[in-house]
Amino acid sequence: MKYVFHRATAWSGAGSSGTSRERARGSAGAASNLGRAYLALGEIQKAADWLNLGLEYWRKAEEVWGEARAYYYYGDLYFTLGDLKAAGENYQKALDRWRISNDPNDIGNVLRSLGKVCIKRGEYTAAAIHLNEALELGRKHKQRRAQAETLSLLGQLYTATAKSTKAIEHYQQALVVWREISGRGGEAATLTGLGEAYQAMGDNQSARDYLQQALRLHRTVQAHDGEAQSLFLLARTERSLGVMTEAGRDIEAALKSVESVRASVLSQNLRATYLASVRDYYEFYIDLLLRPEHNAADARLALHINERASARSLLESLGEIRTNLTQGVDARLLARENELQ
Repeated sequence: MKYVFHRATAWSGAGSSGTSRERARGSAGAASNLGRAYLALGEIQKAADWLNLGLEYWRKAEEVWGEARAYYYYGDLYFTLGDLKAAGENYQKALDRWRISNDPNDIGNVLRSLGKVCIKRGEYTAAAIHLNEALELGRKHKQRRAQAETLSLLGQLYTATAKSTKAIEHYQQALVVWREISGRGGEAATLTGLGEAYQAMGDNQSARDYLQQALRLHRTVQAHDGEAQSLFLLARTERSLGVMTEAGRDIEAALKSVESVRASVLSQNLRATYLASVRDYYEFYIDLLLRPEHNAADARLALHINERASARSLLESLGEIRTNLTQGVDARLLARENELQ
């Protein structure tokens, strides 16, 4: 990836022949794109490192549009980690800057992202305002992908507000567009949403069918976060259908994916935030293992998982406290402390 960065900066005018501002602009674009690429691969720490570098270069280049782009990617990173407050703040910074340039594509993207945050936070009126503005922009400028993304998010909003029939209608409209434009990642996310909507209606067999389709597509496009979510929802659906072996298999696979992402994060703050966002996965698995039909060995495993999750949460919290305490401390004192340990 470092090789890609150097080649990208050279190609984009960041070589020695350009002005300092041109070099900064080229480096900023390359670093930001690499940050987003690492985020898509689930390598959170590397994503954060490259995005930090990208923002630094955008500021050197005095590019307001580029700063907006960096804040938008930061919003994506924090959303992936489950830090909705930080995600919303970064998306809003991006929107404020992109309103100045008035590019409908950029504005639509960040409006959808703010809509996602508001849905997760239970701020449904605000979510509807953001998403309806985004849908209007997409239709006005005939942006098919933008329309599909917004329709899918409106489906998510209607699921969250217990309007499953309207949710399914919007998801189906989105699905048609995704398939027309071969948007496989969007199709996978929409299939996941359909599965969740049918689950909310109590039609668990239809939910399972859609979630299995979604899982196959998420794996094809290597969307690890989407894969883990689909596996978790599949496990819940399978429990409702009474197929406990499959439910156990799928929640274990979801947790394996979650652990892989967690292990890639070096920052204690980010790791603690991410672990809190997937707590439901652990709680579901523990509940599954403690059902009456399971044996003593399963109960012991449930206890072990609970203790492991609690211990990790405690360690991440302690690490976060330690990070806050050591910020601003003379580096020589910290080095001396490490020597004594």
